[in-house]
This record gives sequence, C-alpha cells and structure tokens, in this order.
Amino acid sequence: MKSIRFFLFAALMGLFLLLCACSASSAGSSQQPGTDPAASGGTETDADPAPEKNDETAAQTDGVPEYDPHDYLAIQRFLCIQDEKGVANGRKYNPSFDANDPDTWKTDPTAFWVGWEVQEDGRLHLTELVLSFYQSFDHQVTGELELSDCLFLKKAYLSYGLTGLRLDGCIALEEVSCDYCALGCLELRNCSALTVFCANDCKVSTFRTVNCPSLESLQISNMSGADPEGQLQMLDLSGSPNLTTLCLLCAGVKTLDLSGLSCLSYMDIRCNELTEVDLSPCPVLNSLHIDGNPLETLDLSYCPALTVLMCDHCALTELDLSPCPGLKTLYCSGNPLSSLDLSHSSELGSLNLTQTKITELDLSSCPKLYALQLKDNPLQRINLTGCREVGFNLLRAEGKGSVFLTFSKAERTVTVTAAHGNGARFKGWYDAGGTLVSDREEYTFLIFAHEELIAVFENIS
Repeated sequence: MKSIRFFLFAALMGLFLLLCACSASSAGSSQQPGTDPAASGGTETDADPAPEKNDETAAQTDGVPEYDPHDYLAIQRFLCIQDEKGVANGRKYNPSFDANDPDTWKTDPTAFWVGWEVQEDGRLHLTELVLSFYQSFDHQVTGELELSDCLFLKKAYLSYGLTGLRLDGCIALEEVSCDYCALGCLELRNCSALTVFCANDCKVSTFRTVNCPSLESLQISNMSGADPEGQLQMLDLSGSPNLTTLCLLCAGVKTLDLSGLSCLSYMDIRCNELTEVDLSPCPVLNSLHIDGNPLETLDLSYCPALTVLMCDHCALTELDLSPCPGLKTLYCSGNPLSSLDLSHSSELGSLNLTQTKITELDLSSCPKLYALQLKDNPLQRINLTGCREVGFNLLRAEGKGSVFLTFSKAERTVTVTAAHGNGARFKGWYDAGGTLVSDREEYTFLIFAHEELIAVFENIS
C-alpha cells in the first residue's frame, strides 16, 4: 500500500509541475511586438526598444487586440531616439514615457497623441499621430520619423525638430502638417489618398511627389531667412496633376515648373527669387500672389480666369491686364511702372498703385471700383469719370507737383494729398469753378462732395 501511495503522489506532483510550466509559457507569449519586459522607462537607456521580433502570432491574446508589429515598432523606434544629452524623444513629450507601454505614448490629443484603431486583421494599427507639443526649443525632438507603409495612417501633425520624414506607401494618409522641421530631401511616394500637405517654416531642399493623384493643396514656407539649407532647390509636382492650391512662401525658389498643373486655381509664391514664371499650364488660375520677386515682366496671356493679382514690390516695368477681363483685385505697389492700361478692367473693385512712376491714370472703365490707393506717385492727372462709388470725376495737378488719392467705400470718404516739386509750394485745392476748397495738402471729404479737384502749385520766387 505504501508503494502505491508513493507512486500516486509522484504522479500528482508531476502533473502540477507540468501545469505550472504551461502557465509560464502562456504569460511569456502575451508580450506586444518588440517589447522588453525588463524595461520600465526609468532612464533614457532603459527606454530603448528590444530587437525587432518578426514572429507574427495570433492577432488577439485573451480577447485583447495586439498592436500591428510594423506600426508599433515604427513609433517605438522614433520615441526612443536620444539626443546628445541622452534624452529620448518620448521623454520630451511625457516624463513618464515607457518604451513598452503605449499608454504613455500620449498625453493630449492636440499635443502628443498616438492613435490606434482595430482593423480587419484584428490588430491595432496606427491611424493618427500628433507630435506638436514642446517644452522649450532646447528640448526639441530629434531624428527621422519613418512611417512608410503604415497602411491605415490618416492624419499626421508634426512639429519642432524632425530631421527627416518618410511616408512612402501610406495609402490611407489624407493630411500632413509639419512645423519648424528640417526635412531636407522630401519625397511623397504612393500616398494615393493624400489631399493636404503643409510644411510651415520648414527647411526643405528638394520636394517630389510620385503617384499622389489626390493631392489638392501644398504649402511650403521657410521664414528663417536666406539660410541655404532652407532654400527649395528642386520641386517636382508631376505626380500630383490635380493640385489646386500651391503656396511656396519665402522658400528661396529660383525656378518654378508648373507643367501638368492644369487644375491650379490658387498660387501664393511670395518672397522668392523668381525672375520669370511661365503660367501657360494654368488656364484656370484664379488668384495669384507673387509679391516680392525680382520679376521684370509677367505674362498673363494664359490666365483669363484671373480675379486676384498681388504683385507688390517686384521689378515690373510693364503689365498687360487685357487677357484678364474679370480681374477684381490688383495690388501692384512698389513697381517702376510708368503707365497702366485699365480699359479692359471693368470688374476691378480694389486697386493699390502706391510707389510707382505713373504720371497719368485713367479709371473711367472701372465703374465698380470701391477701394483705391494711389499714394507716393508722380501723378498729374487721374480720370475718375464713371467710378460711381468715388463720387467725383477728375483729380489733377496744376504746376510743379503731384496728387495722390485714397478712397474707401466702407468709410464713405475720399482723401486727396498734394506733394509739391522742387522750387514750388502748394497753394491749395480748388474746384472746377476756381473756388478754394482747402489749403491743406491732405484733404479728406465725404464722397460725392466734389466733381473735380485741382491741386494748384506755384513757383517759389
């Protein structure tokens, strides 16, 4: 009997040990991809991810969805990149960052957020990424963010310190915004759903799109001055034929190829280094902002749909507006224009021609004019006949001097200014009957108060 009891006891102990071993094995298999059970996030070094695991086991463990290994490791790698002081990116967003605890990879949906959603394969995939919070400019994130082939990523809002960005094959990506990053060479390849890409105050040297047919809006700006690293030296948009909005602000652009962009309707390319722009590929261009470029000529022959033209402070010596009969807003101040023909601009409502060399201006073909700026010009004569909102017909100078005009429909006032030339002085403003109206060089009055005003100058003996 004793021997039988001994064997039964031994069998039961063996079965108990076998059950314990199976339980330990099951617990070890429940780790997320790339995690290290020894890492608790105590120091920057502890935050480093474990070597990548390629063993794609069942999508769920005990009913809890697993993270997709590719997406999980992409985020984990970036958050574990350390700066020269040994501080991990993740720790700059969240002092409690733990490389192996995704719950510490987010603090605020508007500042630091890694969004996941369960997809058809049963795994949690990356769908939204927000990396925009920073404690100070001394604690910016660092390194390249590699998000290629994150197939379910839809939106990414990134800022402060990125030195590279890879988005190849993000087929669900719809919107990307980057601020204050040094992205260098940037290529968007096979982002078939992408509609908006913004790189605000970023250093981008080359930019190319390949198979991004849905891209509608592109903005790249660099407000850091003439830093060569921030100048956009190459731009290839051939992979985005449906682009409608293009903004390249202070990006150091010297040449611009718009070939294939037949859908482009809004273009803002202010403060670059363009000496010429070929607009022939853009037949539906509606609004053009080209201020601050050293342009001497601007051919609008292929822009019949243009309604807004902003070309202040270029180097234009001539400007033909006849191809643009629907033009409503024209800002052309600070150009050495000696004349401007507005006889085809019957829709013109707002005009700014300050600081030009124009001596005579005929606005009689602009009946809808409601805002007018004509300061600092050597104007001798301004014909306002037909400008219903201005309320008077003629402004001219008599003698050595010039006249300026500012008009605002909203304020229902007109301000005229007289500027005397060398060897002359201003005598006064007179109406058509020779009656003195004002002896002040700047005279403001309600619209419709006068039909004609003459600034009279007399020689100094």
